[in-house]
Amino acid sequence: MRFLVLFLTLPAFALAAPVPAGFPTSSLWLSKTELTDGESVSIYTVVYNSSDEPLTGSVEFMVDSEVVGAKSITAAPGTTQVISQAWTADEGTHAFSARLTGSTEELSQTVTGTTTVAVAPKPPPPEAVQKTVEAASAVEAAIASTTPIVQNIASTTFATTESIRESAVKALEKLASSTTPTGEVLGIEDEQTALSPEENAAQSFDIGGWIQNVWQAIIAALLFLARSPLWFYVAIGTVLFFVILFVKTALSDRGRYR
Repeated sequence: MRFLVLFLTLPAFALAAPVPAGFPTSSLWLSKTELTDGESVSIYTVVYNSSDEPLTGSVEFMVDSEVVGAKSITAAPGTTQVISQAWTADEGTHAFSARLTGSTEELSQTVTGTTTVAVAPKPPPPEAVQKTVEAASAVEAAIASTTPIVQNIASTTFATTESIRESAVKALEKLASSTTPTGEVLGIEDEQTALSPEENAAQSFDIGGWIQNVWQAIIAALLFLARSPLWFYVAIGTVLFFVILFVKTALSDRGRYR
């Protein structure tokens, strides 16, 4: 309402008592005067031109004597022009003003009066939000405090598992070397005591030899798994998975028949 009255009365004032161009009295105001920290507000001023020539220049908006924005203007003879500048409120008491620079005409008033506004601090967050923030901070602190413990446990577990794997490799290598059959060179005496075809066929189906071959294959497979860290941990994880699945199934069946 204040801006509307000022805007309507300025041309009449200029006709009744012609004065040089520039800022009228009390020509700076804010879109609102009750402000809180971080709130956006617009600073307004008005320039009038009662001369016979166009008025050009630049309006600089100042907060606490520091320029926060500038706008170029061109006002035709006998007109007024409203200019605004956005500003983000900062807690505390601030003085607002504007000045006209780079004018092409002689001006009677190139600086506005000062408007002082107090900006209130931000209100505290709602209790629910504050509790959420506090809970999040507590969780973050707990994670930060337990991280070294978790890392230590993981490091110890890995070292123990690696020790077991290396021991398994040594044991399997020893077992594989002890079960490897030692070859014999066929000599003259062997040729003389060679078995008949029927005896060779019977020996090829010897159960003891077949079991030994299977046992050697099992040892070779286990040795391959133990030597490779990747496959070793994959195998351990697979075994644990089936063990947990078996335990869950057994407990479920036990509860069902109670």
